[in-house]
Amino acid sequence: RSPLDIIVSLVQHAPETLQTQDRDGWLPLHHACFVGASLETLNILVEAFPEGLNVENNHKKKPCDIISKQEARYKHLLHSAV
Repeated sequence: RSPLDIIVSLVQHAPETLQTQDRDGWLPLHHACFVGASLETLNILVEAFPEGLNVENNHKKKPCDIISKQEARYKHLLHSAV
């Protein structure tokens, strides 16, 4: 299975996981932004839990604040989804 298949499966079968923050306050959306996940992955995460765009981690960073430099072109999409 591809990582995208796993994310789709989580959204379908355990959507509450998208709201779960790790010990650093990161949601799955924070992690996806940090590692430079595909636009398709980001869209799935945002559509499933749009409130996640406004969740700050323990360092007061929202997902769009930590998006990888390689994927900076997606930053405007995350801002426009708010």
